[in-house]
Amino acid sequence: MGYIYLIQSVEFKLLKQKIYKIGRTGQENPNNRIKHYDRNSKIYLEHFVDDCKQKEKEILKLFKENFTQYQENGYENSREYFKGDVKHMIHIINECCNTHEETKKKDDVGWGWKMLGY
Repeated sequence: MGYIYLIQSVEFKLLKQKIYKIGRTGQENPNNRIKHYDRNSKIYLEHFVDDCKQKEKEILKLFKENFTQYQENGYENSREYFKGDVKHMIHIINECCNTHEETKKKDDVGWGWKMLGY
């Protein structure tokens, strides 16, 4: 069990680049993982799933088929950053996870993290 999330790092957000990261965490509270990102990074969604490692593999495969993998400027070895339309990414994640009611949008992030700008 765990969470799949889609986030845009603050550096890409500030440069208005459409580059996003698909990630996962097995932690019970996904905010424990999210807080390791820069403060003004934008969280687009979190999905609770039974097998976050397997779901991440499935989503990465779909992202590689639908988006351009970002591997520049220090991200040469990254496999989780992609250039593309965030709405399309969210759609793919929702379809893959197939549990629309379990999706947490940014507005559902805990109030403590909202106060910190997450």
